[in-house]
Amino acid sequence: MTDANRLDGLLEKASDEIVRRVEDFPEAAQPVGGVRLTADQQLEGYRRIREDPQALLRVIQERGERDAVKYVEAMEKLLESRQEQVDATTAGLQHPGPVQAAGVGSPGGSVPQGSAPERDKTPTG
Repeated sequence: MTDANRLDGLLEKASDEIVRRVEDFPEAAQPVGGVRLTADQQLEGYRRIREDPQALLRVIQERGERDAVKYVEAMEKLLESRQEQVDATTAGLQHPGPVQAAGVGSPGGSVPQGSAPERDKTPTG
């Protein structure tokens, strides 16, 4: 075997080993330099994409159709969940009828003297 053939064999083995190690290297939980976003931050970005057809097209081009559909479905589900939370919160804050302050609008009631807000005393004009 000549030195050139032996060198070719060594180079082939070395390159095969490099490829094997790269393929076996575990994937990072997030991209290098990536920043974890809160759900609210993710939704804010998604709302912009949702309102801009060109931005949605870029997402499809960058991620591919399947991953873009998965992304949209996940964001829509999160958006729906957040809306349900807001609805539940606002439902708990709603009152069954008009709220009246004590003495205001009730029969025989009056506003105590000095309780009305004073007007701005700064000179005008």
